[in-house]
Amino acid sequence: MRKILGFWLVLGAVGCGSPSATSGGVHFDLALTDSMVSDLAMSKIDAAMLDLAMADLSLPDLTKADAVDLGKADSSVLDLAYADQAAPSDMAKTDLAVAILDLAKPDFAQPIFDFAVTDLASPPSDLAMLDQAMPVLDFAMADMAMALPDLAVDDLAMAPPADLAVVDVAQAVADLAQPDLASAPPQDLASTDMVVASGLQAGAPWPMLSRTVDHAARSPYSGPQTQPTQKWANGDFGNAPAIAADGTIIFGAEDHYVYAKDGVTGAPKWSFNAGMAVQSTPAIGANGTVYVGAQFLIDTVDSKVFALTSTGALVWTFTPPHPDGDGFSSVALGADGTVYVGSLDKKLYALNGQTGVKKWSFSTQGGVLSPAIGSDGTVYVASYDQHVYAVNGQGTQKWSSISVGVPTAPAVGSDGTIYFGSSNKKVYALNASDGSVKWTKLTLGAIDSPAAIGGDGIVYIGSNDGKLYALDGQTGAEKWNYPTTWWITGAIPTVSANGLVFIGASEGKTYALDSQTGAKKWSLPLVAGTIAIGANGWLYLGASQIYAYGL
Repeated sequence: MRKILGFWLVLGAVGCGSPSATSGGVHFDLALTDSMVSDLAMSKIDAAMLDLAMADLSLPDLTKADAVDLGKADSSVLDLAYADQAAPSDMAKTDLAVAILDLAKPDFAQPIFDFAVTDLASPPSDLAMLDQAMPVLDFAMADMAMALPDLAVDDLAMAPPADLAVVDVAQAVADLAQPDLASAPPQDLASTDMVVASGLQAGAPWPMLSRTVDHAARSPYSGPQTQPTQKWANGDFGNAPAIAADGTIIFGAEDHYVYAKDGVTGAPKWSFNAGMAVQSTPAIGANGTVYVGAQFLIDTVDSKVFALTSTGALVWTFTPPHPDGDGFSSVALGADGTVYVGSLDKKLYALNGQTGVKKWSFSTQGGVLSPAIGSDGTVYVASYDQHVYAVNGQGTQKWSSISVGVPTAPAVGSDGTIYFGSSNKKVYALNASDGSVKWTKLTLGAIDSPAAIGGDGIVYIGSNDGKLYALDGQTGAEKWNYPTTWWITGAIPTVSANGLVFIGASEGKTYALDSQTGAKKWSLPLVAGTIAIGANGWLYLGASQIYAYGL
């Protein structure tokens, strides 16, 4: 079996390079602003809503000091806490707007979501009594779905319609019922939010390499706890897949095609002839547009980025002006739809997502791997010149790391920390502010596999010493390691919502391990470079062809 080497599948299954047989919560935000409710008369607000803010959030005895301790120094929240004692007319209109917003802030929303997601299966922990919890849920979901559209229609006659469109409220409430929130533990809401906040397709279970632009490789869906069975295989070449909102599996292959297949049956839906090998993972944009890089494997002069419709029709093609490399990485999409892609011509490109026109490029001294994007829009790329770079949205360098060996494609933690492995056998954590080294962890082999990040901040990464490591994201301390019998090379771990981490090893197996202890749950007799988890809980493995496994 050939060891996975090269630019893209090795370092994150991110696209081009030599072919290999082993390649492979929605944030609750009603978008209310002060201006949206600036003309809302307090007399129109049902006192029951204020009662819910007090009784059902268990804050009847809240004092101003308590409110400050809770991080709620805003006078609007204090006003809300004392709504029972103050006449509605005494509350400033703007205070009301902020107060409503505060109901959706994490401090209040988290107990609600904790209950909605986890506490239906066990006695509520954040809300003492079920009869106390249910009115809160009713308020957050059904009652708000009814009350806010009414407000938009009846009480905001003076406000521009765009300020609070009924459809916007309906969509916000409908988002609560999406599968991501329905099945995701609270710690996975951040991963889901990265999809919604980015230029990726909302509701897509796995819309790009490592699922989100931060490359966390963390799913809000549960994977199989017991040995799954094969549901289908595409029977041809196939590299790392993406999964669209409707469950369609989209992937590229060395036979020059991009394929779309039904996620349940494996039946073909469409294909596109790129005219060159497609080893990168497609990215699915907000409107369903599919972006993918391709290259010739023998003639290394030509390489392209394609944009396709959701049915496989060509939208545009980008060819670098003076290519001297042999391909593009997997694509990352900015919140504004900008297409970011690395290339072996030593550049990071930013392309207009609608037209394919180059917005800017950033040059390094080596091939550029698949970019990751931080929550502030900073683009992080690793280069074969042995540095990691931070670049702002205008293409200007913010910082460059020290020489770190040949790095893998980076992943970005929730606090902005950048994680990657290196040919020098180390795992690195860099500070987002200046690229300084936060910590390193030495393994016993070169690392050419990108990291994954759990919802609890644990960093998972494989090494050519044959081990999958679980490391504390803050300190680098080893929590556990799982020894396989051969290399872990080029394989990206995948973290599920139900406490599993999946990894492919070059010994010819893909493992499911307990994410907290490293204990083996089961294994499959094939090597997966990447593993995507569908909304149905099935695993879609890129392992020289595409396999679907499920219970």
